[in-house]
Amino acid sequence: MKNSARRFNLKVCIIGAGQIAEAHIEEIQKISDCQIVALCDLRKTPAAALAEKYQINSTYTSIDEMLEKESPDVVHITTPAGSHFFLAQKALKANSHVYIEKPLTLTASETRTLITLAKKQNLIVCPGTQKLYSYESIEAFKQLKNEHSFGRMIHMDAVFGYNLQGPFGKLVISNPEHWIAKLPGQIFQNKDRIC
Repeated sequence: MKNSARRFNLKVCIIGAGQIAEAHIEEIQKISDCQIVALCDLRKTPAAALAEKYQINSTYTSIDEMLEKESPDVVHITTPAGSHFFLAQKALKANSHVYIEKPLTLTASETRTLITLAKKQNLIVCPGTQKLYSYESIEAFKQLKNEHSFGRMIHMDAVFGYNLQGPFGKLVISNPEHWIAKLPGQIFQNKDRIC
């Protein structure tokens, strides 16, 4: 680990060692007062490989063990959507803030339950809508707000979609058993939405 004597303000744990977890790790490691203290995945080998690549000290195959031993401030959930509700509940009950890859949950009822639990625990549960504050989005909002001929904006909905001919898109559309194909809204439920 780089500069192990340094004190960090936020301890972060990541659940899930797939493709999107690596993107989370790279961005979190750019934040000077955060440290990823552990990775958790049911599959030991991918978690160990990712931890070695990014110099993360601990890996777990049990979320309960990780939460108990690490006491993270924030948990990033980067697993398939069907597990989000269960994992987020455990993290919130362990007194950790939660950042969940989209979609937040599979149903509105599950989402309401997580929000209620987070409020009760005085914690934050946040869906991964990273495009909301991108440079391009902020500039577009500023221009629309300042454009008098546009009129008064009361709602905006923008969608970022995957290139279905790209590596991720091909993986999803070629496999009817892919977890995204099992979402009620299929691939359209797994989009960044800005409202």
